[in-house]
Amino acid sequence: MKTTEYIKQSADLLDGIGYPWYSADMRTIKKAAALICIATLLALTMSCSFINDVISTLFEPSVDDWNGETETWNYPSAESPMFLVSSQTRQVDIKLDGPSDIFMVRMNPSTTTIPSQQSRYVVSTGSSADNSGRTAEIPETGNQLPVYTTDTAAATTAAVHPGNTGFYRTDFTPAQNFVPPLDFLRPSSGRNASGTAAATTVTPLTPVPGTTQKKLWVDLPASALRTPSETVTINSVQYTKRSATLRAVGNHCYIWVVDGYYSTDSGAVSSAAVTKEQIITLREKFDGMYPLIREIFGKEAEVMVDGNSIVPINQVSDTGSKVNIVVYDINGDYKTSQQGGVFGYFWAKDYYTPETATSSATDVIKLSNSGKYFYIDSYFTQNSNWAPSMYSTLAHEFQHMINFGVKTLTPADKGNNNPPSSATWYTEMMSMLCEDMMQQNLECNDTASPKSRLSQFCTYYTSSGITEWNDNDQLASYAVAYTFGAYLARNYGGAELIQKVAQNDSVDKDSITEALKAMGYDETFDSAYIKFAQALVLNNTDKQNTVTLNKDAKTYQFSGYTYPMTAIDLWSYNTVNNANVSGPVLYSAQKDRQLAVRPYGFTLHQIGYTQNAGSVSLTFSSPVSQTEQIYLLVQPRS
Repeated sequence: MKTTEYIKQSADLLDGIGYPWYSADMRTIKKAAALICIATLLALTMSCSFINDVISTLFEPSVDDWNGETETWNYPSAESPMFLVSSQTRQVDIKLDGPSDIFMVRMNPSTTTIPSQQSRYVVSTGSSADNSGRTAEIPETGNQLPVYTTDTAAATTAAVHPGNTGFYRTDFTPAQNFVPPLDFLRPSSGRNASGTAAATTVTPLTPVPGTTQKKLWVDLPASALRTPSETVTINSVQYTKRSATLRAVGNHCYIWVVDGYYSTDSGAVSSAAVTKEQIITLREKFDGMYPLIREIFGKEAEVMVDGNSIVPINQVSDTGSKVNIVVYDINGDYKTSQQGGVFGYFWAKDYYTPETATSSATDVIKLSNSGKYFYIDSYFTQNSNWAPSMYSTLAHEFQHMINFGVKTLTPADKGNNNPPSSATWYTEMMSMLCEDMMQQNLECNDTASPKSRLSQFCTYYTSSGITEWNDNDQLASYAVAYTFGAYLARNYGGAELIQKVAQNDSVDKDSITEALKAMGYDETFDSAYIKFAQALVLNNTDKQNTVTLNKDAKTYQFSGYTYPMTAIDLWSYNTVNNANVSGPVLYSAQKDRQLAVRPYGFTLHQIGYTQNAGSVSLTFSSPVSQTEQIYLLVQPRS
């Protein structure tokens, strides 16, 4: 037997004495008596550090045995299906009017992770008769919904990494992590006014499809295809300057294909090379969505950064106001067995002239292609199974470009010397919502839309909070960001809400709060985050003031197009690699079955279900974390 366990048993033996005036103070006195007795016997043979461990063990507060309050939740008459278990509450008595499922949600409205050992849990459950003599017992076994332990959670969370999840799609990480340098915006930097003559002048190109060429920096290794004229390695990633040929000219875009990735090129890799027909389809899709996306998200910047000046884009970019879509095998990672990867990316460094780079921190700006550029993968574009996802990727990357213009570069051009820079979770959420609302226009099914991430959400939501971007578990971060954005759109105004988020002067949490207020809702980001738990657990309930993912968003019309954001039945989505389990993974609410809670994250727990009406009692451990919030939810059974 471990010594500490022996000591605890000795203290518990003293606890067995039945003092009628028993209190927490008396328990401390008895533990102290045990300490004196045992320490006298062992002090001569044990080290001081051991004795300190003994003291810590004896005086460690019991989280199961504490003086807390008892509250009653009369669910049938409550305005909300959620009940906050306060830090002073030890027991909650729930009155129910019929068979119901009872859930617990642990939430973390803070920017730091709550460790699993600081989690509250359900110590015990019980039942009592109501005035009619009915009881609502929670069965110990027989729960109809699967409940997972932390062991299962660890096994499934480990599978989140690419390669274990089958098909996956991401953006290029260096582009996501690029924070545009803003030193040039400070008055001390000697920034020139917009319109100042550029240090670099260019000649507009003559666009002739199949003939016009230019050199572009791409993230292809030197070993891929032809020997490049220039090669640069930054942060262990190799970039090369490759010749690209203009293959299509649209009303709003130029489409370039890096040589070697067009089907008629000499030495082209056939399975990673696009055809003329596929390029034409990209042009038509982008031209069609261009005005529809700008209506909601705003306009991309028409200026660029040149040294310490912000100048009109046509002064420093030979492609002027056209959006350049560059097609090639991103990362040079094509293989016949490829099941996912980087579908596309926008990189704000292209809005800076190469000469703007002034230090190692801005080295990537030396790779600027100078203009409105984003990039998509040729292998996925030419594959008929994944081509619809690439159409959706066009919308995704264009939103990134617009976001940088609306939130950062255009305000800087208008005199804002400290414009905000969007966090990755925020701009990725907005790009996936752009895909969501353009789904019908692009004629994409759910598997080619961000709804394809919902199974990943159901499985891995504990791996990433809403307001963080976990580079080790990016798929979880994408899934959480989209699901939260989809919930906002479907409950607070659809495309009109997203329009206000996209075009206000703020970013991240503040942007969402401002948009909710502008739509007339008495909500903030934090209060909407708390209600998100309802949308995850409660599916299309009729309870007043309940939100759900399972309803269509309010529609918005522009230029003959209705922006549809259709209902999401989250419980119809299977977890990854397990077709027998659907909906968000639920964990036990008992001791030693808790998980860490990520920043602005959550964990979902099923306590049990009742088979009839009556009253149930739940006893909780004492609080440890200062930021954790515990909520109970009830879902009546039909």
